[in-house]
Amino acid sequence: MYISRRTGLLDLNGVLLHFTSLYFALLACLLGACCWRANFLFLFPFFLFHLVIFRDFVIEGKVRSSRSWQALGTVRVTVESQ
Repeated sequence: MYISRRTGLLDLNGVLLHFTSLYFALLACLLGACCWRANFLFLFPFFLFHLVIFRDFVIEGKVRSSRSWQALGTVRVTVESQ
């Protein structure tokens, strides 16, 4: 799951990205629970967003290097003539 397609080795960038995003999502849920008296449902969609989106980037191998961070902010538009 965390194996780089290019080298066949463990992709540490993907692993770190996945677990740091998971950590911050859990931290946000805990802070929300402290502020709203254990109301985890308030930030649960935020937690799911981080878990699903960042995990998809890791599994698909889209995050391989620090240069990929720049690519995350770009939008590629293709126009097809009919």
